[in-house]
This record gives sequence, C-alpha cells and structure tokens, in this order.
Amino acid sequence: EAEIVGKEPVAPVDPSQPDDPAKPRLLPPGQDLSKDEQQRRVTARLAAANTALQAQDTDGAIREARAALEADETSAAAMIVLAHAYYLKEYDVKALAILEIAQKRSEGAQDFTLWMLLGLLHDRNGREEQALTAYQKASELKSDYAHAWTNVGVIYLHRRRYADAVSVFERVVRLQPRSAAAHMHVGAAYRGHAGDFVGDAATRETWLRKAETELKTSMSKDANYAPAYFNMGLLYLDAEDFPGLDAMGRFTWAIKYFNEYKRVAGPKLDPALPVDDYIAAAEKGQAREQKREEARKKREEREAKKRQRDAEKNKGDGQGGQP
Repeated sequence: EAEIVGKEPVAPVDPSQPDDPAKPRLLPPGQDLSKDEQQRRVTARLAAANTALQAQDTDGAIREARAALEADETSAAAMIVLAHAYYLKEYDVKALAILEIAQKRSEGAQDFTLWMLLGLLHDRNGREEQALTAYQKASELKSDYAHAWTNVGVIYLHRRRYADAVSVFERVVRLQPRSAAAHMHVGAAYRGHAGDFVGDAATRETWLRKAETELKTSMSKDANYAPAYFNMGLLYLDAEDFPGLDAMGRFTWAIKYFNEYKRVAGPKLDPALPVDDYIAAAEKGQAREQKREEARKKREEREAKKRQRDAEKNKGDGQGGQP
C-alpha cells in the first residue's frame, strides 16, 4: 500500500514581487503614482467629496473619499471626510473606527474637524465625558470654532455648570454677534447662573435682567427662532420674585411665550420639551394666585365691615352715654 506522504511546504509568495523578472512590479493602488500625481488625485477627489457633502449627497461623498484613499491610503484628510459621510448616514461604528486610524497620523490628530466629529459621535451615543473632551480639543485647535464652543457650553448647561457656561457662551456671542442661537444660549446660561445667587437678591436680579435682555435680543435677530421663546417662558416660570413683575404677571408672560414657542415651532415642535406641562404649571400658578387674590379681597372686605361695625358701635355707645 502506497505511503501517504505530506506535501512539501510551499514558500510564501510575495505579491509585490513578479514571478517573471521581465514583468513590471505590481503595487497597491496609488503607490505606482508619482507623489505629485498622487497629491493631485487626492486633492481633486477630496474637493468632489466635500462638494457632495455640502449637497447632502453622502453616497457620493463616500465614493469620492474612497477614491482619494485609493490614490493615497495614508491620507488622514480623506479618512476624515469618509468618517463625516458615515456619521451623516449614522454608521457610527464605521465612522469611529476610521477616525481612530486617522487620529494616529500627526495631520489627523491636529485636525479640528476630526475632534469635532469624534465629539458628535460620542455625544450621539451617550458618552458625554468623551464628547466634552473632544469638543474642547477641537476648540483648542481652532479658537474661533463657534460650533465646538457651543457644544462645550451645552454640556456645561446640562451639568449645571452655569458659571462655565456663561464664560463659553459669551465667547460664542463675540464670535457670532448676529446669531440668534448664540444670544439664546447665553441667555439660558444667565438664567441658570441667577439661581446660584438665591441669597443675594441684587446679584440675582442682575443676572435675571441679563437673561431677559439676551433672550429678547435672540428674538430680534430671528423672530422665527423657536428656542428663544421657550427659554423666555422658562425664565418667567421659574424665577420667583422676578424684578418688576408679581407672580400673576410672571405666569401670564410664561404662558404667552410658551404658546409663542408652539406657534413658531409649528410642525418642528420638539417632542422632548414638555411645553404643555409647563403651560399647565403656569396656569395652575395663575389659579393659585387668583385664589389668593380673592381671599385677600374677602379678608379686606371682612376687615372693612368689622371696622364699620366697630365705628357704628362706638358712635352708638357715645350717644347713649349723653345726659
């Protein structure tokens, strides 16, 4: 019986080396290009990819970014554009994996767009601390990056770090003085910061007034910017002893601005904002103040009648005592 003999081991083949020395060497895509041609192709493809992104053509952006990477697989810029398109398509795992590769390249680690995208990805997936770190890095790399600063400030607001939020949003207003959103955000930060001075009425009043001014400025910049109306409603609803307004006045203005928010937002009404609950709370406050006012009037009427009776009694006693 013939012996079963194992096959002789085969030496591994190097695909970069031709079997026949007369044949040209085969290289991975892009590596057979000159540096100048490689850069030209990458630049052209990235321009097309960015144009596609601006047109919200994410599939086109992905195609062009991949073509750029075929020309130069080490291009961090192409990786970032590809990750951006994946982020817009909500392919978060792919986007994050690509950004982590790009981040290892020096040009990628110094690109503020990379850090902004990382922040957005972490934010969307509930990783607030990583998101904050990434937004802060983006704003460090580009000091006038208003969107990155805004996202830092929003996290500070969420964490009730109102003094920090004030500092950040004042910077954003300086960068974008005509932005309704910038004035709304700083107004919201002022409103929150006023609550840090519960025992200091004068300082608290100053911050409440500043909040009111900024929210009105936001509306003047864009009369259709719904969040400004919502935050104005919150300002009047929450701020007890608002300067210049009694409780009934506060609740009345709160209801007015919450209803304006609903009108302006229209079909874009944010379902996460319990605006109807806030209106109900303000209406309950109105009813409570109305009852207090009615009770006050009844008390005054009783006291007035009592004084009248006492006066009549004293008058009668005085007449009865005469000789």
